[in-house]
Amino acid sequence: MLVFAAGCEGDASAKPSLIPSLAELKPAIFCIDAALDESGVRECLKDQGIASDYRFPDRPISSQDFKRQALLTWAVLGRGGPHLSSDHFGSAMDYASCIEKATNALQGLEGEPKNAIGAGMTKAELSCVNQSLSIHSVAKRHPGIVKGDTSDLLLGEMKANLLARIFAAAAYRYAIEANGWVADEMRPCLRYLDGRPPSAGCAGQPEPRAPAPPPR
Repeated sequence: MLVFAAGCEGDASAKPSLIPSLAELKPAIFCIDAALDESGVRECLKDQGIASDYRFPDRPISSQDFKRQALLTWAVLGRGGPHLSSDHFGSAMDYASCIEKATNALQGLEGEPKNAIGAGMTKAELSCVNQSLSIHSVAKRHPGIVKGDTSDLLLGEMKANLLARIFAAAAYRYAIEANGWVADEMRPCLRYLDGRPPSAGCAGQPEPRAPAPPPR
């Protein structure tokens, strides 16, 4: 088993945190939630410094990178349906905060490089099962969701769950990056058609080759 860990130690609460940056997104989240069309969404994003040609970096590191990723994900997935409430936003923040604290307490990522990031998130989620928006708590309130039945899950709660997942994922990824636990071999390999070099996750991997034509 491989263990990827930083050499620093100390109280998890003293480590870099994305939670204050996520809290700053509240006006933008509600702006997107209330937007009537794509033009309205673009205005909400523009106010956060995200232009229409914005490209998310291959190796996001800063809190601003992950803050923008969370907002862009919400802009794509969170529109439509009933509006969020302040209570929904607060519950999502509580869940993300729990995930971040649990992540910082891991002391590193373990396992095969390609599975280490997902395994670390699973451990963090297990530490937060008592949170109201954890998958475990939602399943207790709505048992059918385990089998894919969401008929008794109100749309407002579904949106709150979605926001919690988005914020928690951003907080987790920021924590593992800020702690220096993500090796390049853990990252996805992305190859582009617009002339950009391959992403860091492609290091050491051979260039893909077109299959040979079939014999005549």
